[in-house]
Amino acid sequence: EHGILGYCLTSIFGQFSRMSTAFAPFKAIDTTLHKLAYFALCMVSLAYMLYHASGMGLLPTSSGDWIAYIPTTDIAEHASGVLN
Repeated sequence: EHGILGYCLTSIFGQFSRMSTAFAPFKAIDTTLHKLAYFALCMVSLAYMLYHASGMGLLPTSSGDWIAYIPTTDIAEHASGVLN
C-alpha cells in the first residue's frame, strides 16, 4: 500500500512540474482556463492521496503524534501524614 501511495504522490508532483510542457503544442491559442482546470485536477488528486495517507496513519494529524515535542516538567511531591 505504501509503495503505491508513494508512486501516486510522485506522479502527481511530476504532473505539476510538467504542466507547461503539456500545453506547449497549443501556444497559438489561449490555454489559461485549460491550465487552471489541469492544476485544479492535480490539486484534487493530491488532496485525495493525502486523505488516504491520513486514513492509513501516515500523516501526523492527531495530538498524540506530536507528544514527543511537548516539554516535560519535573513535579516535586512531598507527602506527610500519620499511619496507624
